[in-house]
Amino acid sequence: MLQQGLEQVQGAEVYVDRDAAIAPPGWPGYSLKLPRAPSLSTEVPLVPSSFWHMDLSEASLSRNTFLHPTTRCRFPTRVFYLDALINCIVESTLNPGHNRCIHGYLFTQYHYFVDWLTAFFPDTFPQLSPGNMFFVDLYDIPLPPGTRRRVCSNRQRIQLGQLTVEDAWQSMPMKFINTVRTIEAERQDKMRLENIARAKIGETTPQYLSIT
Repeated sequence: MLQQGLEQVQGAEVYVDRDAAIAPPGWPGYSLKLPRAPSLSTEVPLVPSSFWHMDLSEASLSRNTFLHPTTRCRFPTRVFYLDALINCIVESTLNPGHNRCIHGYLFTQYHYFVDWLTAFFPDTFPQLSPGNMFFVDLYDIPLPPGTRRRVCSNRQRIQLGQLTVEDAWQSMPMKFINTVRTIEAERQDKMRLENIARAKIGETTPQYLSIT
């Protein structure tokens, strides 16, 4: 890509975590931009597939990625990308000292992606592995750090065949989790009703034409 005219630049400062033991400078890999592009312009980060725990063998590429007609780049399928996000989140959750800025980015991407799948592609979830489905069912719930780590640990053990999904659920503090779920559902309902009320107020508020 450097031969194509792109220039290597320092990674975005927003992903620097100097207190981190893992990846304190930010994303592992390279950040590239077009020559003479403004310093705040969008960069192209090249992050190795090993960071995402992605299998990019020929068979996996054929099965789990597709070539978009408008570009020469291959893109991961929804299931493949979600698996990669979960892999990264599990790793950064279970490994102390991981870059918190990168972890925050990954969690945000995961949250938006799962919401998008829920709204537009709910048929994606039955295609997930049992471990990933267990993770998706629990990780979006506001849980204490210790419980989140247990979710991640159980997901890993399910993936490795060391734990059944039933035993994984039994190991979780379900009374607490159900209480949090109820509180979160009530909060979401309250926000939805408030948004509806604001919309109605906006519809009934007289509109004035400002002439200057």
